[in-house]
Amino acid sequence: MDKVRIALMGSFDGEGRVCILPEYLAALWAQGAVGVLLPYRTDRDYLSWAKDYFDGFMFCGGDDIDPKLYGEENRASKNTCSLRDDFELEMFDEIINAGKPILAICRGLQVLNVYLGGTLYQHIDNHSQSLPKNVREQKTLINKGSLLHKIVGENEILTNSFHHQNIKTLGRDLVADAESADGYIEAAHLAGHRFCLGVQWHPEAYFAEDKTAANIFAAFVDACKQS
Repeated sequence: MDKVRIALMGSFDGEGRVCILPEYLAALWAQGAVGVLLPYRTDRDYLSWAKDYFDGFMFCGGDDIDPKLYGEENRASKNTCSLRDDFELEMFDEIINAGKPILAICRGLQVLNVYLGGTLYQHIDNHSQSLPKNVREQKTLINKGSLLHKIVGENEILTNSFHHQNIKTLGRDLVADAESADGYIEAAHLAGHRFCLGVQWHPEAYFAEDKTAANIFAAFVDACKQS
């Protein structure tokens, strides 16, 4: 059986290697999709090929985006990588206009927001847990009627949390889908797009034991099948 093809935007380890955690691949495979890690390139022929070849695109977690890209000096951003920033922003430019399904996780949501003209808090306290990845203790409140609410079918869920940055101002056409108990945006979707959802937590870490997490990947892969 043919598998849905998902392009993955992974991390740069600083020694010339692009890498990905296996949980991302496993979460997609469980829904009938195969993930392919892409190297960083920004030439238009490459980006256009990727747009046409892949059924969907997943922007994964990682280090901070350079704050100059949303008009600020660096006050608390860590381990920025211009190669990754440039690649992901150029990829968004290619695939959003084409209506390709997108799932953006943690850093991925932040880059999506910056691409659309939004800004970030460079540091917030108490949102980066020291507990194992599958432990879910952050209360996340889901807005009724939102894309995320339709996917998970719950008004409130518990998630993990491994970030120190968050959306400050939403980018154009982004709509908040969920907030943390202390009022930070934890999920958003792009209005008018076939499927473009970002979540600030890491559902790939516990998809096998939590239906709400699995449903996020299922909805994404379903959208990719239709594309």
